[in-house]
Amino acid sequence: MIWLDYFIPLSCGGGGVACGWVMNALSRQGAPPNVPRKTAAAELATESVPVETMEAKQKRIAAVAEQLQSYAKTMAADVDAHQTRVKEVNHTLTNNQTQAPEAVLEAIHELIASNETMQNQLQDAHDRIHEQALQIESAERRAETDALTRVANRAAFDKHLQSQHALGTGKAGSLAMLDVDHFKKFNDVYGHRAGDEVLRVVAGMMHSRLNKHGLVARYGGEEFAIILDGKSLEEASLLVESARMAISQREILFEGKRLRVTASVGVAALESDESIEQWVQRADDGLYRSKEKGRDCGHSMKRSKATLIQAKRISNLASPDQAPERESASIEAASIDLDDVFSLDDDEMIGGSEGEQASKNSPPSDPSTSETVAAGPLASLPNHNALRETFEDILKRAQTSASMSIMAISCNGPANSTTMRSLVQIVRATLRSVDRLGYENDSTLLVCMPSVDPSTAQARGLQICRSAGAVGIKQTDTGENMVSVGIAPAAEESDFEEIVRAAMDMSVRGRVPGMRPVVFADAVTTT
Repeated sequence: MIWLDYFIPLSCGGGGVACGWVMNALSRQGAPPNVPRKTAAAELATESVPVETMEAKQKRIAAVAEQLQSYAKTMAADVDAHQTRVKEVNHTLTNNQTQAPEAVLEAIHELIASNETMQNQLQDAHDRIHEQALQIESAERRAETDALTRVANRAAFDKHLQSQHALGTGKAGSLAMLDVDHFKKFNDVYGHRAGDEVLRVVAGMMHSRLNKHGLVARYGGEEFAIILDGKSLEEASLLVESARMAISQREILFEGKRLRVTASVGVAALESDESIEQWVQRADDGLYRSKEKGRDCGHSMKRSKATLIQAKRISNLASPDQAPERESASIEAASIDLDDVFSLDDDEMIGGSEGEQASKNSPPSDPSTSETVAAGPLASLPNHNALRETFEDILKRAQTSASMSIMAISCNGPANSTTMRSLVQIVRATLRSVDRLGYENDSTLLVCMPSVDPSTAQARGLQICRSAGAVGIKQTDTGENMVSVGIAPAAEESDFEEIVRAAMDMSVRGRVPGMRPVVFADAVTTT
């Protein structure tokens, strides 16, 4: 058979599929070849089915479904045409009694051409269907995404919450409700465009920290809902509190202004035999308990009992490859909405409305071995030891301490909870995103300030003292400055304890009557 000498190399060059069709035609004498591409085409055609079921949901998806139906009909016609052509070639081969090489050669060429045409048509259909599938996916994603903040919307939240609730107690996880404090007043002061930017930043910070644990959604207005899949009440509370504190310490730059907001949180884990509505209500109860307690805090709900969330240590540091930004001395003073800070009356200044007194600031004899635990407005802040870890972590990342400073802010009069809450809010309003706020004792705050020059640090200290005076924190009965600030810059290989001690000494000097309330120390070196 001379024609086999032509058939073998041509079949190899033309592809295994075409060769299989020819050999099948020669061996089976009239049986129509089984076209492998038919199944693929049928599968592509059936991909339009789930699209059609979405026709009632969105006009956009309905249009996509119509296009896919058109593609399916076109592909069905292409498959029929291909099968018809294969049958014709097969018929020619089976009726050719001579089995001439020329006839076989021509048949092979026709099969190869037909197969290539079919492959091109299938690829084109695949590309178009893939494009439409992406459009469907995009439409579904848009339908479940909040247009302003780009996190999940209320519909997506309801869907996810329902699926988690169905898992039951112990598996469903926890639900948190977070609300931006005084947001209406913020909009009135800075405008809705600034308010929108704040919502975007807050949503982005929560999404980056919490979405991997479940779902972050905009619940409505300035309120957000967070579902933490499978997380216990304690685990969820610490995660959410960490994000909440990061929000309160974040400086938002908008059109030349430095803006700050705080947030309040309520957290609740699913209880046995609890409906979705009851679950949401308990988380909401925790949120409103936080607002009743002065805002800028979080409460967890164990059944109907609310407990203040106290984070053990918050270290929202910049990533290792992100160097802290240095601010110039001419930096604009942070904007502080004094209406959001408690004003103090004479009774509170003298004795404290809650009868709380604190000792005068004096550093502990050995801070490294004393674990000060504060209550009230300082409870959520890192203490001395936690701040030392943060300090060392920043030094390790920065590889130097030459531009690091510690600021000690002391309340020299009665440090009741109302006074300290106001002071904390004032200090937070002056901080940068890279600064870290903590406390030394019940009447002294500490700020770790990386990459700051002396004039900028001093300007921030004066800003704190002036703002404190504006809300009634002015002078003690003996004429001392009610709030004094000490700043100690670090030199190479400085020790945290020595820098804190120097800053505290400077704050003591700043309380002297007639003295400037902000005192700057020389660079502290290890002796």
